[in-house]
Amino acid sequence: MASNPDFNLSGTLQKWKITTRRSKRELMKRWQFSVALLVGYLAVFQLWIGADRAFIVSSGVLWTTAFLIWCAVAARRGYFLNRIDLGTHLLVILDVLLESLLLEDHSHMRFWLCALGFGMVMGGYRWYLLGSLSQAKIPPQTEKTCLNETGLNRGEERGR
Repeated sequence: MASNPDFNLSGTLQKWKITTRRSKRELMKRWQFSVALLVGYLAVFQLWIGADRAFIVSSGVLWTTAFLIWCAVAARRGYFLNRIDLGTHLLVILDVLLESLLLEDHSHMRFWLCALGFGMVMGGYRWYLLGSLSQAKIPPQTEKTCLNETGLNRGEERGR
């Protein structure tokens, strides 16, 4: 069996590793805030089981403040694909604040169903938008311009 002198297995594997690392990094960059929001949502509700009212209110306000700041940073960096994408993330943050202030009983596990619902709506919409952008084969400059037109990616214009 003659081997092809042009074929280099180690070079091909090296290119595959680099491509895989790059695509994983790109995937996490596109989903990192959404995943962190989901984990934070589940963590804060799990923490509230059996906690007293003062702790629930103070931790809810603190959690909401932290995620609103992080959301603003993500928006300035161009994370959100459009205003609806931003709005779905803000609804999850608002839900935590309202539940910490208005609900007194957090001794149940129904928040898992809320997290599932939020994840399906927010994740499904984001998945749809990312798929639409990749199928349209929009050049990166045009994609950034589209995001700038929404007013969500102003940090990119200033070189941040």
